[in-house]
Amino acid sequence: MMCYADYSGTSRYEMLLPDGNPQLIIPLDDGPRVAVSNTESKDSYTRLPESWLTGLYSQPLLYESEQKATTLSVQFEVYGLAKLLHVPASELTNQLVESRLLLQDGVLFLREKLMRATTFAQRFRITEQFFLSRLPEGRSGLAEAIVQEPTFDRTSLGQISKDYGYSQKHIAHEFRCTIGLTPKKLQTLNSINRAIRMLSESPTLPSAQVALDCGFYDQSHFIRQFRAITSLTPEQYRQYTKAYPHVISLP
Repeated sequence: MMCYADYSGTSRYEMLLPDGNPQLIIPLDDGPRVAVSNTESKDSYTRLPESWLTGLYSQPLLYESEQKATTLSVQFEVYGLAKLLHVPASELTNQLVESRLLLQDGVLFLREKLMRATTFAQRFRITEQFFLSRLPEGRSGLAEAIVQEPTFDRTSLGQISKDYGYSQKHIAHEFRCTIGLTPKKLQTLNSINRAIRMLSESPTLPSAQVALDCGFYDQSHFIRQFRAITSLTPEQYRQYTKAYPHVISLP
């Protein structure tokens, strides 16, 4: 588990930008369920169950709530969900799945406990205990070891292949199974996430400087990649009201 957060929506419609982490989402009230779409059309929403899992996303989600619901979000490391569930990560990439299908009835009991808890600390302990009891033992896999390298985002697949003694094809296969994306796509997603944080935290910093600091060789390349993942240009992103760097309030 990477982090835990309580979140109360600020707008009926929000766009959730890919943040590079699979998630478990559990609404903590009995109000109407939210709806989510992975397109820009508000006519294609799907009603969600009591709780759901998302694999690694490389495209934005549109999110609607009929009330300002309080929601628990558990973010996993990029390799965490597949490791926990023993499911190939590629089957979860860009997917929303009812959590009960993968975590069985245990997730229903987890939600009941969380709804009875009265403090953030209590909810954190309950959530932590739930996942620690399900965490498999064993050594880290190849993809997990590679992404934990401090220089991963700046290292080519060819160099990774030389460093670890495996073919590029084998490494790409391990990444798809463990993480759901190829090394190159994950590196691009990580770079865009750094850019999102910089654009949010430093609103006057020129986009060209953000592009350079995040490893893009020119501004036009940065804009193309940013738009491919977020559906926005960097300047459009800056114009929106944001509850968090990756949560944009829509009219």
